Amino acid sequence: MIAPIISPILVIVLFVLGCLHLLWAFGSTFPCANEQALARAVVGRRGITRMPSALSCMVVAFCLFAAAILAAMLGGYVTLPLPSLVQKGLLSLAGLIAGLVFLGRGVIG
Repeated sequence: MIAPIISPILVIVLFVLGCLHLLWAFGSTFPCANEQALARAVVGRRGITRMPSALSCMVVAFCLFAAAILAAMLGGYVTLPLPSLVQKGLLSLAGLIAGLVFLGRGVIG
């Protein structure tokens, strides 16, 4: 099965993205030279000059960390103390929702 191979990679990518969002929440402009360039790169709109609020960045970071945990669960590296059938159903639903959220972010951006 491919999930045990992709899952650790996805966990690392989502964790790193969550850490970037935390950096931005605390005022860093990494990897851009200034806030305006970072805002355009991150948000994806031309007219934007400021980054979203620190709270927004923290909420996104939390969601990315949660998605990393979900990826670990989908790969079978983390389990919930639930019956197997219930766990599979919840994980499938959560994975579908997360996929749709990331797809939506990609289309909107």
